[in-house]
Amino acid sequence: MKELLAGFLAALQFLTRLPVPARCDFRPNDLARSAQFFPLIGLLVAFGGLGVHFVLARYLSRNVTVVFTLVYLVLITGALHEDALGDAADGFGGGWDKDQVLTIMRDSRIGSYGAIAISLSLLARFVFLTELAPEKFAGYFVAKEKGFYKSAGLNVDIQPGGPDFPAVQMVTGGNEQFSVTGADQILIARSKGVPVVALAVIFRRNPFVLFSLAKSGIKVPTDYVGKNIGVKIGGNEELIYRAVLAKAGVDKTKLNEIPVKFDITPLLAGAIDVWPGYLINEVLAAKEKGFDVNVVSPPDYGIDLYADTLFTTEKMLSEKADVVRKFVTATLKGWTGAIAAPEEAAQITVKYGTKLTYDHELAMMKASLPLLQPDAQPVGWMDAANWSATQKMLVDAGFQKMPVDVGKAFTVDFLK
Repeated sequence: MKELLAGFLAALQFLTRLPVPARCDFRPNDLARSAQFFPLIGLLVAFGGLGVHFVLARYLSRNVTVVFTLVYLVLITGALHEDALGDAADGFGGGWDKDQVLTIMRDSRIGSYGAIAISLSLLARFVFLTELAPEKFAGYFVAKEKGFYKSAGLNVDIQPGGPDFPAVQMVTGGNEQFSVTGADQILIARSKGVPVVALAVIFRRNPFVLFSLAKSGIKVPTDYVGKNIGVKIGGNEELIYRAVLAKAGVDKTKLNEIPVKFDITPLLAGAIDVWPGYLINEVLAAKEKGFDVNVVSPPDYGIDLYADTLFTTEKMLSEKADVVRKFVTATLKGWTGAIAAPEEAAQITVKYGTKLTYDHELAMMKASLPLLQPDAQPVGWMDAANWSATQKMLVDAGFQKMPVDVGKAFTVDFLK
């Protein structure tokens, strides 16, 4: 245990500017032993940044909040990562052979390549953080803009979302009272003992699809054989994708699966034949760039997981049920208004993002309408049958280790 603590402190001392107890017996190979703790230190620094961001976001504008978050990250790490990036950029940019590269990298002065690399790195982080405002949350923006939350006596802040802001962790950690995630994540969390409860399903028809360029001639899953198929590993996208293959009777060993993220450039360039994306995002982006697409919709194959699901914790339900009811009622009123007036909803949404455009948000909102209310049930409705089907799919695919009581995973008490 003493050796582990020494390794942790060595990693903390190397990667941050946090005060660490001095050691008089520090040995040269201690740093090598501490490498196992580098990911943990990175997580601690990142969560510190999240904390700074969320606290400041309550009082400052988005851009100012991002600037202070970046300042925190630079200060807490002593600009170590930026310094290393600058050295590497100078070395590889200015050196013609290995010896020159190493000589330049050892020079403590920063050169033009290093300055440019650091500037671009910080700019990229700034742009990423400022673009975290959710684009498919029009109903929440409408509820806030029209004063539905305020009329209910609620002071609601709509915080950034994205892959670096895990919804379940943010809510159960106390940073937020409510958030949105997929129904599958609710069930997986509960199977791990995390007491979250779904309150309403916003996207009852999942917007996830598999799509290809029309010119490829790929129209159905059986056309995927021998093609390059993009796969988003580990999330509900992979779950739905594999369920579609199974329903269509496609042998995955006959496909060339390639891990992808969010940038659809490989699809547009022809490097990927089939892309896992969303009707209201990547499909729209491809069409806006002038590409016709063919879409495979999972519901056509009996795969229809609830998508954006509003949730909170069991503790919030037991201690502040009145607040939960007011929040759910105001939120669904906002979504009902957005569905009734998509043009107005798009106008409101663009106010909450620095680079959102009205045309894109309107197209996104119109594409969302059949997904938000695919039947006669009111906005937000959910039923046990869909939750049970989702859990069976998760367990069968190995995404969820143990089944849970789905009756405790959601409640419709606040939809009545």
